[in-house]
Amino acid sequence: MLNLHEVWYCTVFIFGLAIALVCYLAHKNEPKGRLIQGITGVCGGIFTFFSLFLPWITMEYPYGISLSGLEIGDAFTYVLHNQFLKAISFFLFLFSFLIILGSYLHIMGYRIGKKLTENSAGLALFISVLVVLGLSLTPTDTLPLTIEISPYLYIFGSILAVISTKLEKGEKS
Repeated sequence: MLNLHEVWYCTVFIFGLAIALVCYLAHKNEPKGRLIQGITGVCGGIFTFFSLFLPWITMEYPYGISLSGLEIGDAFTYVLHNQFLKAISFFLFLFSFLIILGSYLHIMGYRIGKKLTENSAGLALFISVLVVLGLSLTPTDTLPLTIEISPYLYIFGSILAVISTKLEKGEKS
């Protein structure tokens, strides 16, 4: 698994590549609205991607461990005794990549990129809100846990990616 420094370098590379692509296409006189939408979507995807590697929950005494967004399915498997819910982590990871991919495609002018970003971000938002609600409803006598800030960063990134597809400049007054 990647450590936090490697994930940080990866996100900086993704963002830098997006900035370079936007600058190049702006130089070629591509529509600025599409470029702004795309770079905002990439930022949302980076938030979702990076937050998956941060601690989402901390299990207090007697466990004393933290679980990242990629390991959150393990907590649901432990509490609910259902292996099916382990797939939540993989879906959150998949949606992060799809948000970034869709945003890049949107920057390059492909119409499917905007739809891919919008749909992936909407599903990521829905699932991440369900995860936070599920964690919030976990009885503390069964599993003493604290929800960290990282799932809310994922939700913020999903909202940012959804908003990116709706960005339009208003008329001048």
